[in-house]
Amino acid sequence: VDFMAWDVGQVESIQATAKSMGKTARVHMKVDTGMGRMGVMPDQALALAEALAAAPDIDFKGVYSHFHTSESDPDGSRAQLKVFNTVLDALKDKSITPPLIHMANSEGTLRYPEARYNMVRTGVVTYGVPFEPDGLLPDGIQRVADWKSRIVSIKRLLAGHGVGYSQAYKTKAEETIAIVPVGYGDGLHRYPDDVNEFIVGGRILKTVGRICMDQCFVVIPDDMHVAMGDEAVIIGEQDGVEINGQMVARRWGTNRRDVYTGILPRVQRRYK
Repeated sequence: VDFMAWDVGQVESIQATAKSMGKTARVHMKVDTGMGRMGVMPDQALALAEALAAAPDIDFKGVYSHFHTSESDPDGSRAQLKVFNTVLDALKDKSITPPLIHMANSEGTLRYPEARYNMVRTGVVTYGVPFEPDGLLPDGIQRVADWKSRIVSIKRLLAGHGVGYSQAYKTKAEETIAIVPVGYGDGLHRYPDDVNEFIVGGRILKTVGRICMDQCFVVIPDDMHVAMGDEAVIIGEQDGVEINGQMVARRWGTNRRDVYTGILPRVQRRYK
């Protein structure tokens, strides 16, 4: 395990803990180049680096920062890089050269080669998720995760029949309603209403009514035949039709990281 540090108090705490355990702690110094989150301010970075370099029981392993808008703000990203490089130069002038320098996330890695240094922290793109809406993936990268369920109930309901909590949806005519056992307890967002879509039988079908904790409803068109156990794809591909994480993110008003990290542990994982 590597630790991060952004103030001298943390260095003292890490050093004391490492000493008490008879171990050496690997520590990376984080620099706030504009994110406004964790990180030492640039004008205080040299003093912190000197403390890390001098601390017993600490292996000063790296220096890093984090882009705030690498996907859409090249000027801002390059301004961050300039600040980060100024810090690195100041450390080098004092002969402080930790072996690992890193700043680039998925978008930063692909957009700014100069931000790769000697380590990158690719996240969602590693899982085969495009870093831009409908964007292409680097050569050799494929989507590694699909999210699928199956139809467990099929009902033919008369016109005006309510479906789900608060009767938020009522059938427009006599309709076939399929139930898929996935809901907000699994990570399928409940709101906004009626924005979720599945692929069933090679066609994209919208959910209707309120998403339940562990179930949701899909209207099956009259010209379509489905059967119990038929696959319902939430993220993935079926018969040449695809729903990807970026599409889901746009519907939910969030980003694809939220989509994937929000798939909760009770969803069964199957590895190939």
